[in-house]
Amino acid sequence: MPLKYDHRDTFETHVGIWRIEEELDYFRSSMYLYEHEKEEIADLSSRKLLEWYASRYLLYKMTDDASRGACVKDEYGKPFIEGSDRFISLSHSNDWIAVAGSKVAIGVDIQIIVEKITRIAHRISSPEEIAFVEGEQYILGLHILWGAKESIYKAYGKRNLEFRKHIKIDPFIPGKEVETTGSLTLEDIHMSFIIKAFKIENFVLVYAMEVDA
Repeated sequence: MPLKYDHRDTFETHVGIWRIEEELDYFRSSMYLYEHEKEEIADLSSRKLLEWYASRYLLYKMTDDASRGACVKDEYGKPFIEGSDRFISLSHSNDWIAVAGSKVAIGVDIQIIVEKITRIAHRISSPEEIAFVEGEQYILGLHILWGAKESIYKAYGKRNLEFRKHIKIDPFIPGKEVETTGSLTLEDIHMSFIIKAFKIENFVLVYAMEVDA
């Protein structure tokens, strides 16, 4: 499992990416599963099962804990580690896995760069957001916008929100490394975030960390 990216940030944030090259048996032989984890994966396809094992394996390796805590989901489907006060987030794209952990609410997203993102850009971003990424790096900019909104959504961890309406990303210049800010506003809820994005080979990594408004 070659670790492609291993980064530590503020708020005790730790983000890792790697490419899955192992067979499923590699993870099965290396991890003890809790009963409710066994129930969760019982009906997964072979591909989804490999992603599940790989992401939990990396998550455990990144925690530096002596033993692996159960990775479970809350009522909204947001993952957390039983007995831990750290926030976590997971993402998959093709053979790539991204995992993030932090002392603050965090979301992570990884995407292979594809031209067809232009087809959905207007559904997830406002005209103003699309306007500030127009130019030579337009496709990259759209991916960063999408990843930023997906990451904020994961950090929030609940449902019933619209990316275009409830999540705002502040202006940035698309490039290999980007830092900007964003926010989520929904009824009486307001959350502010620092957003960081990195272009690595043919994919984009984005993560969002909650900060005080």
